[in-house]
Amino acid sequence: MVRSSEEDLWGLLYLTGYLTRPHPPADPHALRIPNREIMGLFKKNVKNWSIEKSAQKDRSSLFAALWDGDTQKLSTLISDLLFDTISYFDYEESFYHAFITGLFLNAGYRVESNYENGPGRSDIVIKDRKKRRAAVIEAKRTDTENDLDKICAEALQQIADRQYARKVERDGYKKVLRFGIGFFKKTCLIRVPSQKHTMYLPHTTAPQENGHEKVKDENDRYLK
Repeated sequence: MVRSSEEDLWGLLYLTGYLTRPHPPADPHALRIPNREIMGLFKKNVKNWSIEKSAQKDRSSLFAALWDGDTQKLSTLISDLLFDTISYFDYEESFYHAFITGLFLNAGYRVESNYENGPGRSDIVIKDRKKRRAAVIEAKRTDTENDLDKICAEALQQIADRQYARKVERDGYKKVLRFGIGFFKKTCLIRVPSQKHTMYLPHTTAPQENGHEKVKDENDRYLK
């Protein structure tokens, strides 16, 4: 029955023009996506399916790691989810942004994104109104795995420079965590300001370390 359903689906896509035969046909059973417009449609639907699939999983350990600031566990959990869901080689930043947003939807949290709110805000803000806590997330991608630490630091620097977390605190949230997230294909690395390679708060000076100013541990006051 499952095999029959799959064959019916491929046949329907072929008959409606969403799939065509390659020219010249290298394989009598091969099909191809005919143009960029339909390729975009396929990608959009695969993206939505991936996000919905992730949201159906038990996310309690993910939420606990977020609010505990457990970046090692968060990195592992999200990397595992990426491995299970990404099925095409289109690692655009917009996909990762939508992926992270989808993980925290329909879980009792208010999830805001800069795509909805416009520039001047962080990529994602997750708000738990009941406990008056929030997580400010800035996400970036890289083409080189060795640069994951670097882009996490850049993301945290952006949160500090543009004072994204301060804006959330002014809304009355007592616990506001900052997360810089780096993506390389199916690998995720997450850092908070108290970790290695985190950069600096704006307009502050502190003892130099490796030629740079040391950062005040922004998340420490919430995690102790």
